Amino acid sequence: MLRFGDDGFQKKAVVEIVDFDLLYQSLNEQVGSRGDYGPISYISGEDRNHFTKHVDDNWMDEFRIVWDVRDNSDLPVSLPAGIGKMVPLDQLPD
Repeated sequence: MLRFGDDGFQKKAVVEIVDFDLLYQSLNEQVGSRGDYGPISYISGEDRNHFTKHVDDNWMDEFRIVWDVRDNSDLPVSLPAGIGKMVPLDQLPD
């Protein structure tokens, strides 16, 4: 089964985050500030922010972490080992 988003692009991989606290702490240390996080809400209007997207994207079930890094937008980060696991595309819910 091939999985496509509403944008027509085929998904290549899905990673499930299994240790959010480790991920969040590590990224905060590397970025140098504390990020805001939360689930994405899907709305039909145009008044959106970092935690809202259009209802056409509601198939994604997203969660985001956002930092204010306007002065350092090309900041490379490393993800610690053990924070996630690959999920086979054929095991995703429809």
